Amino acid sequence: MKRVVFLLLISFGSLHNVSASTLSSGIIIHSNLTIVQHGVNSNLGPWLITDSLLSGLVIISDKPITPFTILTPTLTISPPAATLTSCEGSSPSSTTFNVTTLNLSGRFTISVTTDFEISRTLNGTYQADLNLARTVTNVTCFIRLKSTASTGTKTGIITVSSNGATTVTTTVSGTVNALPTINISGATTNVDLVSLTASGGSSYSWSGGTLTNTASNTFDASGLYSLSVTDVNNCISSTLLNIKVEHWGLSRNGEKTLDSIRQINMYGQINSLYPISPQGKITSYRLNVSVGSRYGGGIVFYVTDDGTHGLIAAESDQSDGITWNNVTPTITGATATAIGTGLANTNAIILSQGNTGSYAAKLCTDYSITANDVVYDDWYLPSQDELNQLYLSGIPTNLNFGFGVGGYWSSSELRLNGAWAQKIRSDNSSTSDSKGSTINNVRAIRSF
Repeated sequence: MKRVVFLLLISFGSLHNVSASTLSSGIIIHSNLTIVQHGVNSNLGPWLITDSLLSGLVIISDKPITPFTILTPTLTISPPAATLTSCEGSSPSSTTFNVTTLNLSGRFTISVTTDFEISRTLNGTYQADLNLARTVTNVTCFIRLKSTASTGTKTGIITVSSNGATTVTTTVSGTVNALPTINISGATTNVDLVSLTASGGSSYSWSGGTLTNTASNTFDASGLYSLSVTDVNNCISSTLLNIKVEHWGLSRNGEKTLDSIRQINMYGQINSLYPISPQGKITSYRLNVSVGSRYGGGIVFYVTDDGTHGLIAAESDQSDGITWNNVTPTITGATATAIGTGLANTNAIILSQGNTGSYAAKLCTDYSITANDVVYDDWYLPSQDELNQLYLSGIPTNLNFGFGVGGYWSSSELRLNGAWAQKIRSDNSSTSDSKGSTINNVRAIRSF
């Protein structure tokens, strides 16, 4: 006999959760039922069976029910696979632990105490807890020390909990190692050579010097150098060192000085790194300049491979339109085109055309500028290849330097009525222009 009524379930007897498969045949019922048993130690009816999927309907059955198994929600956790280690303030390595579940009625939570964090994936988001669906029955989690954890030994608790299940825990431990302390012995400023020795680690890496992978290193050039120190725990500290290597030289007054700004170089110039020794020896050092540097009264547009020589362009045009000739065209003999021949060409032009009047070569030799108390008055008209090198440097495209879009005169003569010119800002076209009738821009250069 079976009947269905609308009434509230009154709990009496023992409550058991069973699946539909444990009921005797003939009763059509959903899963996840609650059965109220009448009587004691009996598997016979009558039974009251409630089903949440039927919106609270109550089924009363006199039909016997076969013995059923009580489904107990269970949580299991395995300890972390390894002890954790990290370096202070760094992203540490991780290890894994496993959680398994059985017969859960709802979601479950995995949490860990302060100084540790967990994630579902190795490279995923690490956090203090994870909340997972009950359908996840076996999960491997990753755990690591927080990068903000202070130094020392750390112990934590991993907790797994779910409604109706017994909470389980396991311990996790790790060590946060302090970063190595870098100690430097030796002066960072010295004459000719700076020698330094580092300590505090088991291995060392310098960004320059003569011995870049040892504790001790020497430097023969000034600059900002980095040092990384690694200790036995594989923790790394880094620092920057401002090293100044000085060299003796003579000032313009013949005084011995370490001040490179006051020293006279091999050309009799000031503010250069070509010191003259107290014995009168000249030792050449590589200049700390590159293409685009402001140096020697203008802008560097060419540097030799050894860094000791180069070409400088004036920072503005000497003319935005003037002829190559003075008045009457002459064969000047200024036919050289190579880099390094512009000065000789200019001198030949001035000799042939005269040192009066106003024309391209004369404007260059007349140009003078004072920078850092040094007078620069050795300018000249560039040769064809020097002018092209100015184009190749890319400097003419910088609008701050005021290069025009038209042609620029070179000092390289082609014939009686012609000389080479080039558009160095726009399309780089070279032309043979009339020395007497064509007007072009002029940009003086000098060498160092």
